[in-house]
Amino acid sequence: MRFSALKRVLADADAAPHDYRPSLQLFPTIDPEKLVKQLDIQNLARDRGLKNLPASDDIVRDAVELKIIERMEDENKSALVQFEDEIDVYHSRLSSLNFTGRFEQVRTASATSTADFEAEARQGINDLHGLRDTLREAEEERRTFRQKHKISRAARINTTLNLTLKIGLLGLLVVVETALNGLFLADGSAFGLVGGIVEASIFAILNIVTALLLAIYAARLLHHRLYIAKLMGLLVLLIYLATVGGINLALAHYREVSSIVLEDAGLQVVARLASSPLELTDIKSWMLFSIGALFSVFAFMDGWFLFDPYFGFAGVQKRLEIARRNYAEKCSENIERLSELRDELSEDVNQASRDLTERGREHDIIISSRARLIALLSGHQDQLDRTANLLLSKYREANTEIRDTSPPKYFTEEFNVTRQSTPPLIGGAWNTTELDEEIRKIQGELAIHIAEVNTAFQYAFERYKTLDDLFQDT
Repeated sequence: MRFSALKRVLADADAAPHDYRPSLQLFPTIDPEKLVKQLDIQNLARDRGLKNLPASDDIVRDAVELKIIERMEDENKSALVQFEDEIDVYHSRLSSLNFTGRFEQVRTASATSTADFEAEARQGINDLHGLRDTLREAEEERRTFRQKHKISRAARINTTLNLTLKIGLLGLLVVVETALNGLFLADGSAFGLVGGIVEASIFAILNIVTALLLAIYAARLLHHRLYIAKLMGLLVLLIYLATVGGINLALAHYREVSSIVLEDAGLQVVARLASSPLELTDIKSWMLFSIGALFSVFAFMDGWFLFDPYFGFAGVQKRLEIARRNYAEKCSENIERLSELRDELSEDVNQASRDLTERGREHDIIISSRARLIALLSGHQDQLDRTANLLLSKYREANTEIRDTSPPKYFTEEFNVTRQSTPPLIGGAWNTTELDEEIRKIQGELAIHIAEVNTAFQYAFERYKTLDDLFQDT
């Protein structure tokens, strides 16, 4: 298939440029009240408060607060792991888009495909040179032949149907003459009707074939421009008349002789032809002679016009028609091929343009989804902070109410889960405005390539028309 470079680039255009499974819920919602009961915060606060624990001068959080903090940090770690997994997916999707490489691939493949099309168009024109020369030579041959032989008419070329009908007519003449002659010869044959038909078929074939050959290869000389050829044609015509008369008189005499003698009938016929060729005693013999002569004339006329009456003219015309047909078929084939390639390339370019648009949308979706993911993580960590501080507040209030000593100073401190910096965008990320501008630029270049292909097609088409104009009949 042509334009493989562009097709290889577009091979994955319809497939998603990533492999991921979007999750429906990334970070679970924390239920503070449930955690209060689950961690038994109220009971722990009273028990430790009765013992005035933690001590007023403690600077390190006690076990209960550490347990609350550990629980929130565990939730935070789980969220961070899931966040990193999702971020990796987005980064992988961005990497797979690879706009820089994609732009270069599309540019290179499109330019290569356009060059391939132009080369194909030039090759099509070059392929016509040989056929064009052959056609010019055939035109010159016919023109020279017509001038040399002073022919102003068109050559008579029988179609396949006409030729079949003419040959069929000759066959019919042989069959009919054989049947009729067989009826006349049956009386004098020792084998009756079968013998008469066998003998008649021999005379019929000789009668028809002789007339046909003389008409095709000799009598047409009457049309020749040279007087010597016309004279030869006239001589052949006289020979034909003598031949047809001799064959059919011999057949008539053979009928009369064979009815009288069974042996040496051939010698008797020769003797009668030499001494008295026109002395036929039976009207049936004259009928046999007339039928044979008439069928011979039919065969002679059919053979005379089986081909063009002028020797060699039909062959010249056939060679010209073959050259024209070969040239026209090749020209039509080239135009059709170029049209298919043009349409194929146009579709490939349009697909490449659509692919870039889809990739641009995918890029925007990834960037916005990544931003939402970061926001979701931040919101989840804020919730963890609020939940942790709520649990710590409930523990501290219950502990403070029941103890006799003052609480430690850290009871006034708030807690925040560990946060980490947001991973930076990888190199596959683009500024949306710049990406849109670059995509439009590439699509504009693709449109220029299509225009170049259309120009190359139109140029080739005009060249074909110019070549056709060289061979118009004058």
